[in-house]
Order: sequence, then structure tokens, then C-alpha cells
Amino acid sequence: MTGDRTAGFTLIEAIIVLGLMALGMALLGPMVRRGTSPRDLEAFGTRVAIEARRARTESMRLNVETALVFDAPGRAFLVRPGQGRLPVPHDVTATLVTSRSMDDGERPTIRFLPDGRSSGGEVRLSLPGATAVRIAVDWLTGWPRRVTP
Repeated sequence: MTGDRTAGFTLIEAIIVLGLMALGMALLGPMVRRGTSPRDLEAFGTRVAIEARRARTESMRLNVETALVFDAPGRAFLVRPGQGRLPVPHDVTATLVTSRSMDDGERPTIRFLPDGRSSGGEVRLSLPGATAVRIAVDWLTGWPRRVTP
């Protein structure tokens, strides 16, 4: 039985192939776009509420009017004046319901006044299906709060 070897892979070749596959998955894995989970939607809703609270606080602290603006074409919430931009995840449907008289041109806007009041409004975030998050901003107190559906 000299020189008879069965065809196949050696252990070293199999380990190298598995290592290359693992390296490829590690590099390409983050590039695969996954959908937003309900937990991620909750976290994004919390971030929007925090930005609205920050806008209210800055308005009172600096004695100037600030605003939370929904830029639909840019798919982002903006805090004015120039404090921040919060991009909306690709598969989340976002709307900002306000009084029409308070819109900033064509963009829905919730304005925060230096005395703590606001124009009021509601941010609605949803995923395809039944998952939804609502943040209401009270016009009298200007305080944003989560609303349970």
C-alpha cells in the first residue's frame, strides 16, 4: 500500500477554508441591511423625546424660541437653531402632527417658547405591521411624553 492516498482535503486545508469564510462573514456581516426591530423603534422614540426635551430646556435657558422640525425629504428630525439632526431609520414611517399655523414653511414644526409652553403636537413612529410609538408634546407645559396606544 505504498503511494495509495485517497482523494480529499487535508485538515489544514479545511481549517484555512473555514477561516477565510469566517473572515468574509465578519467583514460583510455589518454591510447586510437588517430591518429595525421593535426594540430599536422604542429606542429611537426615546431619542426623539429626549431631543424635544432638550429643545424645550434650551429655549427656557437661553430665553429664545427653539423648534423640533421634521424634514420629510431628508428623513430626519432637526432641532433648531442648529442643535442637532436625528436621522429616521430607513424602514420607519415618521410623521409630526402639528397645528398648520405652526409649520415652518412646508415642514411640520413644534415650537418651544422661552416661558416653557409650546405649539404642541405629536410625533408618530411606526414599523410595517402593528408596532408604533407616539410622543405627545403638551402645548401648555411644552413637556414631551410617551403615549401608550
